[in-house]
Amino acid sequence: MDQSSVDQAPRKQTEMVSLEAEATRMAIIGSTTDPIWSVASASIGLRTFNEGVRGRFSRRRGNTLKRGMRPEDLFPTREAIGGETPRGRSFF
Repeated sequence: MDQSSVDQAPRKQTEMVSLEAEATRMAIIGSTTDPIWSVASASIGLRTFNEGVRGRFSRRRGNTLKRGMRPEDLFPTREAIGGETPRGRSFF
């Protein structure tokens, strides 16, 4: 074995562990109807979301969610909905 093969082995192993952890995380998120989502801190856009979030936004707000959507894409302004928002309603 040459030196470059030896140096890449730990990196490959770390990469495999990371991919397995991501697959496990996505399986857990996808297995529940509870709303679960994450937001990218830099862009404040949707990063991941499950069917629980997708269904609620579709039924209650008529939105089709896409990765990267920002708050202004998800929630209409007061002017767009014709005044005040109903009190006591969740975002979903």
